[in-house]
Amino acid sequence: MVFYFTTCGWMMWNWLVSSLALGATIVLYDGAPLSPDPRVLWRMAEVERATVFGTSAKYLAVFEKEGVEPQVEGDLSALRATESLSTVAVIPRSTRRGAYWNRRDLPASRAGAGGPRGGRG
Repeated sequence: MVFYFTTCGWMMWNWLVSSLALGATIVLYDGAPLSPDPRVLWRMAEVERATVFGTSAKYLAVFEKEGVEPQVEGDLSALRATESLSTVAVIPRSTRRGAYWNRRDLPASRAGAGGPRGGRG
């Protein structure tokens, strides 16, 4: 179950939709990532049992800075990986190591696609 917060105008939309060819199920969210409240995407990931959660490095950093711990506040045990979809933003070291998730087995990585030139990451 793959979720990436993206729009159909961004190159990552094509990547997300192409995962259907591999037999993956995708989850789409239509709306702002912080509306109706900042935890909306995490609740969706919990309800849908997403195994991959993709978003921007900035989005992950905002939650870490605010001390929000999605894993503590909900059941995200189905997650197997988190991805950042940006080309230049830095994922904080603690997020990369998985400490933010209270799970050392959950890798946080940076996808090398998307951005102004459609791929340099």
